[in-house]
Amino acid sequence: MNRNFLRKAIGPLAGAAAVLAVLVVALPPAAKALVATLVQVVNTPTNAIPTVHAPAAANLYYSSCSGSGGNSCELTAVPAGQTLFVETISMFANGPHGTVVGTGSFQGWGPQGGQPILVPLQQTASNPSGFDDYAGNFAGRIFASAGPAPGCAMPTAATYTCWVYGYLTPTN
Repeated sequence: MNRNFLRKAIGPLAGAAAVLAVLVVALPPAAKALVATLVQVVNTPTNAIPTVHAPAAANLYYSSCSGSGGNSCELTAVPAGQTLFVETISMFANGPHGTVVGTGSFQGWGPQGGQPILVPLQQTASNPSGFDDYAGNFAGRIFASAGPAPGCAMPTAATYTCWVYGYLTPTN
């Protein structure tokens, strides 16, 4: 009776193991083929795949300048035949305690008519020497054409530094 039971149990188990082995071997290529037919990436003008083209290192723009007392400072000029795309403007100001330094500005030249871009500043600290520190950033894409050098300004009696980061492209 034990032999009969053993023979009856091993037969179906061996059959199930054989079917499982066939599935393990045959299923992955079949599943891959099925996925390949269901997912096809096509880059056409009406169904474009977004890509990012980073500017060459030679086209990166970085310039900084410092000023004080309501005067402006000049950044590196935009070369002839180039357009500057500004990505980030950072400013740091230091003014006498109690002087409110609310904004700084970036001045570029282009189709916007040379209108300044205001950079909001927040007070970061008061130091024991009687001065308050302010910092601010502008993140966005603006552009400046070749012409007068772009610059930064601070409308109040504070010393400041301005950093501008972006890239240059040929003018069309």
